[in-house]
Amino acid sequence: MQDPGGGRQRPHDAEADEILLKKGIFVIPDVLCNAGGVTAATSSGAGLQSFFWTEDEVNQRLDQIMTKAFHQVHDIWVKENPKAPLTMRQAAYMLAVKRVLRQS
Repeated sequence: MQDPGGGRQRPHDAEADEILLKKGIFVIPDVLCNAGGVTAATSSGAGLQSFFWTEDEVNQRLDQIMTKAFHQVHDIWVKENPKAPLTMRQAAYMLAVKRVLRQS
């Protein structure tokens, strides 16, 4: 069975990304696959300061955040790919750099 993402705390490295890209295998980068746990922990921790969130509320918010993040990365990947082959990991890094620059 193929693992379409860099999950299970064993991300693919950049060399593996390139090989999979050449084979036409779509890979969701580890930064997205593994971000859900950190995001949920941060969100629920923030909620504890003023109110408690139910598991359903945390899951709903997490789904919204992760889906939005995936689409933002995917949109960059689609937009930039005609110019040069780009992995989803590279698209995720591009989004991260854009966000940092926006905060500067």
